[in-house]
Amino acid sequence: MEALSQLFVTESSTPTELARHLHLTTPSVTDLVDRLVSGGLVVRSSHPTDRRKIVVTLSATARSKMEDMFAVVTDVTLRATETLTPAERTIVIDCLASVSDAYEETIAAMTAGPGGRFAAHIASPAAVPPGPP
Repeated sequence: MEALSQLFVTESSTPTELARHLHLTTPSVTDLVDRLVSGGLVVRSSHPTDRRKIVVTLSATARSKMEDMFAVVTDVTLRATETLTPAERTIVIDCLASVSDAYEETIAAMTAGPGGRFAAHIASPAAVPPGPP
């Protein structure tokens, strides 16, 4: 879902750009893109300025589904926050931004280098040892 969301926002991406965003290896993203193409969710095409590269974009069907999904999320969020004061909204936004930043930092630390907790998971999900209970 994260890959589809990223493509929705960026319009198109190379596999390397997607890998960087998803904190995955390029071969892992290539496998992911293969599955998304097979499912009719994304389309591969030649890069507009570099013949050596390809770009990945959402299919029209996937874009339509993502638009519908984001419309529902936006509507639900607006309804859930309509009773908040501007000051309360600011507090909620600041809190969510802090949580998002903390997740991003944690993911980066856990996937960094060969010793990162999830570095092996990127190559093979079965290779990640179970964490503490």
